[in-house]
Amino acid sequence: MGLSGSLALFSILALGGEILGPMKGGLLSLAGFGPFGNNPFYAPPVVLSVMLASLSKPWALPDSFLQYTTLFATNLAPVAGRLHRSWGGAAGCVHPSTALLVAPFQGSLNLNNNGFTAGIVDRVFISVILALESASERHR
Repeated sequence: MGLSGSLALFSILALGGEILGPMKGGLLSLAGFGPFGNNPFYAPPVVLSVMLASLSKPWALPDSFLQYTTLFATNLAPVAGRLHRSWGGAAGCVHPSTALLVAPFQGSLNLNNNGFTAGIVDRVFISVILALESASERHR
């Protein structure tokens, strides 16, 4: 738990981010959910995919939007842990765009929006993955 929070804090500071109130809440959330799959073993594919997805978008790594989104995209780490790291990476690629798309419904781009978005992406990906796995088992 402490390792997850420390690594996230170091990465935010290394990217030139500011540690403000919402960022502190996100760091505590990340550290608190470490035992439930949001840990340093399963989070890297999600984080790297968010950063790679940002290369094709109009935002840059030091932007606070991307840092919040990257921090809360680690909510998708259990997808990488339970199913496969590549699925976690795919979910991480989808998360930032979905967060921007859902922002008008939430009123703005905030912490609730990122958590809500992670839940949407999580449910859609798990449903699709399980459907694909059951279909492949039926055709064997």
